[in-house]
Amino acid sequence: HSGFAHLQCLVQYAKSKTKDFAERGELTLSTMFVEKLFERCPNCKQEFQGDLYYEMTKAQLSFVEKEFKGANGWYIGTLTRRIHALDGGKEEDRIEGEEICAKMLSLID
Repeated sequence: HSGFAHLQCLVQYAKSKTKDFAERGELTLSTMFVEKLFERCPNCKQEFQGDLYYEMTKAQLSFVEKEFKGANGWYIGTLTRRIHALDGGKEEDRIEGEEICAKMLSLID
């Protein structure tokens, strides 16, 4: 393996596999915890880091909000991972972090 994959290919793979699990009725928190489709390389199983982790958490949050918003356990985990990827020193990330905190609070109302 070359050690390189296109971000969009990784995102599409994770979305496709997630939808496959959902269609088979196998989309559970434990499945998503084990598979970590948006969190690690599908080939070598190493967890994503740096910019790739940042972009994959962004893609996962967008996907979950669009396709699986009612899955609150998975949603809160996705929000948490996204917050961990943000850089509080960057204004744009700080604003996004505040928005994520508000979303988390709305889930417990």
